[in-house]
Amino acid sequence: MLRDRGTIKWTSMMLPEHLTQLKQDLIDGSKVEKPSLDDQQIEEMDLLVSEALEFNKELKFKLFNNGFVENVNGRVHYINFEQ
Repeated sequence: MLRDRGTIKWTSMMLPEHLTQLKQDLIDGSKVEKPSLDDQQIEEMDLLVSEALEFNKELKFKLFNNGFVENVNGRVHYINFEQ
């Protein structure tokens, strides 16, 4: 029976530029499009944040950042409506 090294055999033949391009392609493939929020969703979020500030509740948000979604947990101490 033939024992093969699988993909290890081929990695030595790849240039470093090819490896970096393959890694970049994997990163780009896992990115998601920016979601859009309608006015009703924004109003619901505003109410949740105001309620969390009043009752000192913990919030869990999913934030969009350069094609990726990040989870943020925390409490609201202050709301600046001008910003």
